[in-house]
Amino acid sequence: MNIRTINTNDNRLSNGRVISCYFNLHNHHWSMRQKGIVIGHTKQLVAEDCSFRVRKAGHKRVLEEGRKNVHAFASSKKCDVAPFNVESDEFYKSLGYVEISYNPFKADHFYVKETGERVDHAERVILFPNKRVMALNPTTSNQ
Repeated sequence: MNIRTINTNDNRLSNGRVISCYFNLHNHHWSMRQKGIVIGHTKQLVAEDCSFRVRKAGHKRVLEEGRKNVHAFASSKKCDVAPFNVESDEFYKSLGYVEISYNPFKADHFYVKETGERVDHAERVILFPNKRVMALNPTTSNQ
């Protein structure tokens, strides 16, 4: 299968379909999937109206085997890989963003890094080249 690296000139990402993103530990890029098929990789991405999902079976397998596997995603129908400048954390925090994370050995959900508060959705999410994720107006569905 020929998997393309999405570059900054490619605007044909979602076409109204959900794209699920995860950090690829092998190539250190964000991998993007549609309907379970990897459609490309990018160093950075912005997603609107983003949901966070952790597959329970995959999380359980990580704990049992002690190895990570692909089971946690940020998903959206509105993704953009257009270039943007990576600013300091303080810049994004001044705009209302918070850093979020997922670590299967700490929790079975995405969470605000500073507080540990669960995150299921965010108005906007920025996926940075250094694996950092910043979210604007994160919320929880109280599951």
